[in-house]
Amino acid sequence: MATLTTDALCTLAELKEVLNITGTSYDTRLTLAINIATRRILSYLDRTIASTAYTEDYDGNDTPILILKHFPVIGTPTQVNQDGNRDFLAATNLTVNDDYVINATEGMLRLIGPIDGYDADSIWPKGKLNVRVAYTAGYATIPEELNLACRLFAGYLYKKMGSQGNKSYTIGQISVVEDDHLSGIPNSFRSMMEHWRRTDLDEIYDDLGTSEFL
Repeated sequence: MATLTTDALCTLAELKEVLNITGTSYDTRLTLAINIATRRILSYLDRTIASTAYTEDYDGNDTPILILKHFPVIGTPTQVNQDGNRDFLAATNLTVNDDYVINATEGMLRLIGPIDGYDADSIWPKGKLNVRVAYTAGYATIPEELNLACRLFAGYLYKKMGSQGNKSYTIGQISVVEDDHLSGIPNSFRSMMEHWRRTDLDEIYDDLGTSEFL
């Protein structure tokens, strides 16, 4: 029997409620539908949603801003360290609010003090994988809108498993028409998750200002 992935955006019971299914006869197909829906949604969003701990190394970029791969940040990072030798010793860890500040919502760190002898503009020194950040990001509870999108999309995928050649389906109160989008997600569901997507990083850097950290 198939099992749900740990980062599944809805539960088996929630999908059964949408489809008005009782019993366990179809659990394997339903679980597979949830897992496929979750994978496609997370790929489309270009981010992780469930609360997860990360330790990641970044290139210093000669700017005061470091954009983390995952957001929102939960709490304070357990390690932020810049080290050209990549030793990342605990004794040289940076301190929040003394050396850097956090925009938790967007997953950004802004340097506010000189580090490791670099003090021209309080920048992350340019280098290859010379900044290490250990942090937790995501949501302890899946946001309702994404949970609903996953339930409906998984329901659509489940119905497709039992049919061939159909281009339109009804899931709950939503009529869904396939549109051959590269994500494999019909627009009826994409529109529910669009504002959860990670903005292009070049756009973020272009738009950044001190207001993001106040």
